[in-house]
Amino acid sequence: MGRSFHVDTDQVRQHASAVDDLTTRAGTAADSGRQVAGMDNAYGLLCRPIAGLLAGPQERCADSLEKAAQALRRIADDLHASADSYQRIDRAAASNLAKIGGQE
Repeated sequence: MGRSFHVDTDQVRQHASAVDDLTTRAGTAADSGRQVAGMDNAYGLLCRPIAGLLAGPQERCADSLEKAAQALRRIADDLHASADSYQRIDRAAASNLAKIGGQE
């Protein structure tokens, strides 16, 4: 008999939910980084000249976080879709086996 494996779709969905949470966090961090980068007074009056120096790096960081959030969103969506596919295929296989065995 061939090799087999088991996929626990509940665990896949649980992992997808964890990735969903990370997606939200990365998006929030990107938004926060952009907000701070646009504020001249974010570092106080004495440090205002430094704000201009930090704006570029903060924007690049916010852009990177946004790209990470987008990648995480794709991963979470793929995990949800994979769990759905495994479950759908498993049900179809069980139905076919039941038909062969005369149990339906």
